[in-house]
Amino acid sequence: MSTDYPAANAAALARAFHRSKQRALLFIQYGPKYPEFLALAGDAADGVVFNVLGGPIEALDLTQELRHRFYATYGDYPDRYGLDVYLAVLLYAEAASAVGSPWDTEAVGRHIGRLRREMTQGIVSFDPDTHLARTGDAAVPMQWFQYREGEKVCFAPQALAAGTFEVPLSVGGRESHPNTA
Repeated sequence: MSTDYPAANAAALARAFHRSKQRALLFIQYGPKYPEFLALAGDAADGVVFNVLGGPIEALDLTQELRHRFYATYGDYPDRYGLDVYLAVLLYAEAASAVGSPWDTEAVGRHIGRLRREMTQGIVSFDPDTHLARTGDAAVPMQWFQYREGEKVCFAPQALAAGTFEVPLSVGGRESHPNTA
């Protein structure tokens, strides 16, 4: 298990486990989400499990719609931050307009704090006591993925799942015994 998020570090760890021939299930928090991870890890990515909180959820219609609109306008797809930043600016502009001034930051913050919006990372709303964004399956979900033959497969939460968790057939370069997780 590793919580070191840079993609290059995650790929180095995956390659080291793969070379070591150790039977292990490798969990790396966040780093494998980046395309650079797969490019650097190669076959060593197979079976790696990772999770992500936030960022565009590919399974959401809004994410797909915005990606396609961006592509139609600019001839390329936005990076992972493009959609989130775009919607955050729209959210702030809406709040500033409703309050009547972008300079009344406390009023703008209170307005945003009362909103509940579908965004590319899920349903964004805020806890009135902590002012933190709500997380969970009905809010901004923690997504769980596993690499299989070079593809990311979301296996949780169920509403976003494109597959199920699988014990890798080959861990560390040799066959493992199937069992249940």
